[in-house]
Amino acid sequence: MWGALGTSTPSVVRTLAALEAQLGVRLFNSTTRCVALTPEGQRYLDDTRGVLAASSLVALPLTTLRHVVVASPALLAAHGAPTHPRALRGLPCVRILPHGRVGWHFVDADGATLRVPVEGGFDVNHIATAVEACVAGLGFGQFLSYQVAEPLRAGRLRLVLADFEQAPRPVHVVYPHARLLPLRTRMFVDALRRALAGFDPLADVPVTRRSV
Repeated sequence: MWGALGTSTPSVVRTLAALEAQLGVRLFNSTTRCVALTPEGQRYLDDTRGVLAASSLVALPLTTLRHVVVASPALLAAHGAPTHPRALRGLPCVRILPHGRVGWHFVDADGATLRVPVEGGFDVNHIATAVEACVAGLGFGQFLSYQVAEPLRAGRLRLVLADFEQAPRPVHVVYPHARLLPLRTRMFVDALRRALAGFDPLADVPVTRRSV
């Protein structure tokens, strides 16, 4: 069924789980025989259709960004690498406020969303400061992939819990709908698409997967 959309069933499951985690409600009830919208899911669908119908904007997908958990080599030497997100509960973590207070989100092998409360060994409201705190070994941190690409490539941070990452976050360029798009806008959009085609800031970063 999902093949017509150019995607796989696990990818769809992870994306829907991430959406449910973001909204804080269950959108679907699933059994071995069928998948059906919950009342909340139906309301969300109806609301979304209304927004799309009224929208005068075009959103063009460019790339996706992973949600990754990282730690310094020194921290991993002291505490070991967690093999499950729940292990983070007893470990020092760098939280980016205010969102870090509600916990970090993951997806398990069955596509179920996991929300793990983490202890704020070091709380900040600035991403660059949070990255440097993780490099300094003050705790584990959760970031978008591009935010920690440089220290990961340099070996100052390492990836953990890669098998539990929530669905990647899509990145779009949004512009007004028009039959005749201004040339400068069209050239800018085309340049973005070329620059970000196949973009993966962590393509050359080694990942340690859990054993099966």
